[in-house]
Amino acid sequence: MRPPHRRRRGQALVEVALVVPLLLILALGAVGVGRLVLARMALDAITREAARAAVLSPMPRAGDSGAAERRQAADNARAQADHVAQGYGYSSNDIDLLIRFEPSDDFEPGSWVHATASVTVRVVQVPLLRALGESAAGPNVTLDSTHWERVDPFRGRQP
Repeated sequence: MRPPHRRRRGQALVEVALVVPLLLILALGAVGVGRLVLARMALDAITREAARAAVLSPMPRAGDSGAAERRQAADNARAQADHVAQGYGYSSNDIDLLIRFEPSDDFEPGSWVHATASVTVRVVQVPLLRALGESAAGPNVTLDSTHWERVDPFRGRQP
């Protein structure tokens, strides 16, 4: 008959062998969910700030179509989106951004600016899995965000 302390050591080893893979799966799942939450927060901030930058751009002159100001507003929106994206660790190549002016492409008091952005995120991106190869690194998920911002209806055109 074996001493009881040897049997306990073997039992503990079996328990660890069963529990450690489950804990690793939970930890990697938490990392994946955390990456998605961070990417979604970044995308929401990017679209919000892009729309805000466009809305706060200089208004067109009275009697002018406003094409130059609309282009300037879209450029301001993209520059602000790039600035915010860099703060979250993304580059302008990672984010697809679309700026639209509603209704019918107008940029005037009371009109709307619509910013839409999307980014593709790898669900699990940790050093251990990256070393195993692309297929072990997890699937890619595309996230989208949209934000509407209204140009102040009481804001006047430039004289």
